[in-house]
Amino acid sequence: MAGQYEVYLRTASALEVNDTFSPEPGLDIAVTRRRHGNFRVTVDRHLAADERMVPPVRFLPVNVANQHILNADLVPQFTGPSGAGVFVFTQAPQSGTIVAVGSPVKMTTRKGPTP
Repeated sequence: MAGQYEVYLRTASALEVNDTFSPEPGLDIAVTRRRHGNFRVTVDRHLAADERMVPPVRFLPVNVANQHILNADLVPQFTGPSGAGVFVFTQAPQSGTIVAVGSPVKMTTRKGPTP
């Protein structure tokens, strides 16, 4: 899943553009450029064919969250209100968790304006 997220990395030594490191097997982090005093990094997680990363769906409308979960080859499970104006309030497992294909993602919903 592509996206832009603010992250903070603490490393043993300073990183420069084109530096890479792997904090754990299957996870690669590369510094791609420096911009306005900050660094832009890419994070690549190498998943096995039968693994998926749970997408972030908190605060999304139920229909959008449902599609994100299905697109990840996971099974959406909702509890709570349904209909217009309903959004995902909690999800389990949390976004970014690695799970097996076909695993359930349990979401509770709320009605009203999103926080």
